[in-house]
Amino acid sequence: MPDSDLPIVRILVAAVLAGLIVIVARHKGLLDPGGAIAATVLGIALVGIGGWWTGILLVAFFLTSSLLSTSKSGSPSRTWRQVVANGGPAVLFASLAVLFDLPSAMAATAACLAAATADTWATEIGRRSGTIPRSITSFRKVPIGTSGAISVPGSVASVVGAAGIAGLAVMLRPLAPIDLPGNAPLVVAIIFSGSIGSLVDTILGATLQARYRCETCGMRTEFPENHHADHYIRLESGLPPLTNDAVNFSASAAAGLVAMVILLAGP
Repeated sequence: MPDSDLPIVRILVAAVLAGLIVIVARHKGLLDPGGAIAATVLGIALVGIGGWWTGILLVAFFLTSSLLSTSKSGSPSRTWRQVVANGGPAVLFASLAVLFDLPSAMAATAACLAAATADTWATEIGRRSGTIPRSITSFRKVPIGTSGAISVPGSVASVVGAAGIAGLAVMLRPLAPIDLPGNAPLVVAIIFSGSIGSLVDTILGATLQARYRCETCGMRTEFPENHHADHYIRLESGLPPLTNDAVNFSASAAAGLVAMVILLAGP
């Protein structure tokens, strides 16, 4: 193993690069302080465990999604919960892959990031398109930004986002720490599972995700922690543990599991 690819060297280089990226992200308002710390830790963990292959895929997801989120949509800075929800499953599958030498689990790492990318792209591009979305359960028109809603531009963006991660994964396969499945199975598994993960996010968002209503001002919200501290918030629907971040984590993890099943069941 060349010295430049030793885990300790990768970790040190990753720490420097992650620090630089986070400084720029903080300057542009893409991350809050907690999000900056979480992004640094996740980046170092992914590079240290899964090599440059997983690290670069994480950067691709973060940069493209963050730029979309802060362009014209006015989205707030990402918190540590959002960072962990989107990147945490990838770290878990990368660890599983390296510990047990499982190519399918390494591919699942990319699938997790493809799902996170697909979901973010669908949300942001769907919102910016101005197209009125429809609920995935009732197909009735709902306000832009509603969880569990779909639109044609958003759906197309979802598949394109997953495909982008899949293409990058194939291009960078020499950097993977263990052998990966063949190019065609790898691409199919990542695109399909990434799109499925985005769909799982939408379905959970429409059915089980917790929604709250402020009894003081009448506002509905999925983020009660961001509402006025002196207002009374009550649960209107869904399950309290299933926050937006929990939904994102579940969707990314589901994508990883689907990718593993596809590759393990293949020829």
